[in-house]
Amino acid sequence: FRELPPGNYTLHLKAANNDGVWNDTGTALAFTIQPFLWQTLWFRSLALLALVGGGGWAIRRVTRWQYQWRIDQLQRERRLEQEHARLATIMETERQQAEAALEHERSLLRTLIDLLPDYIFIKDTESRFLVANQSLAKSYRCSPADLLHHRDEEMMEPALAAKCRASELKVLAADSVCAFEDTVTLPDGQPRTI
Repeated sequence: FRELPPGNYTLHLKAANNDGVWNDTGTALAFTIQPFLWQTLWFRSLALLALVGGGGWAIRRVTRWQYQWRIDQLQRERRLEQEHARLATIMETERQQAEAALEHERSLLRTLIDLLPDYIFIKDTESRFLVANQSLAKSYRCSPADLLHHRDEEMMEPALAAKCRASELKVLAADSVCAFEDTVTLPDGQPRTI
């Protein structure tokens, strides 16, 4: 009877003697099988409680880890956004400083161009003025802004405009620096060597 579950039992015995005569009343032996530790109700209750508690603790740890991971991720994203904003601010400041420096240089160059007594101008390939200084504009009897985007033929006599255009075409056709001198009379009536 090795695998009897815990509980109270009564063993009834009947026996026979050597002559084969049986004892009809027999005898009874009462006994109790105590449960092993793991078979007791309180052990099973504690095990269930430990299992539920351990599962709850594990779920809490996983959930807490997930929340902490998400918090860390959001903090990394925030730091990246802050760094991006800082770099954007630095870049914008540097851009503004560069624009201010460029504008200052342009202003200095424009002042230099306007104060020189020589004629200074820049034209595009279609012979339109892109830059003209005060001296040149004065000889045309207008302001530098009035010369911009106009051609010589719009501002002077056709023969003189054709002569200027011919000189410009020689410059454009040359592969190197070239120098031409012409004596012209501009709209102000003063003859000049250009």
